Amino acid sequence: MAWIDKDCLREDGSLSMYWHLKRPIASGGLVKAMKRLVKPSTWWAMFHTRFATHGENNADNAHPHFSSCNTVCLVHNGVISNYEDCWTVLEAMGHKQTDTGAPDVDSQVLAEMLAVGGIEMVIKHAMGTMSLIWADVRDPAGTLHFWTNGENPLHFGRLDNPSGDIMVASTESLWLRG
Repeated sequence: MAWIDKDCLREDGSLSMYWHLKRPIASGGLVKAMKRLVKPSTWWAMFHTRFATHGENNADNAHPHFSSCNTVCLVHNGVISNYEDCWTVLEAMGHKQTDTGAPDVDSQVLAEMLAVGGIEMVIKHAMGTMSLIWADVRDPAGTLHFWTNGENPLHFGRLDNPSGDIMVASTESLWLRG
């Protein structure tokens, strides 16, 4: 999971960092961590429980994934069937494959592509199933992006509460219960 709060801001109001918990953890453990780590001052939190489709179930393969320059923080639901080709495109542009300790993690290439060329680069080069949620420190603080190519579900909406929070989930039943 990753989140930002007022402690993540620079004096000029821009985002300086993300807080994150990056390790394989059961859903119940993630709920306990969220209760402990997410505070009333939290602007947004993103988390992803998943089944590892590429690579091992370890901390390197756990979400969120970060671009090599740490500007993009990403969670991805889906499978990128041509992630090795995507790394070739990035390498031709002078961007080496990130050394996460898990080079076969398909989601990692998406974080790098978003940092280098934005969603347009992902759409142009990545093939597979994609529902993405990401933040980029170069955007105004508090900005979250979400996008899907329609191959994996992505449900979102504004909650009926005083703050008008927005919730995004890959499963409609989880979204409705949330």
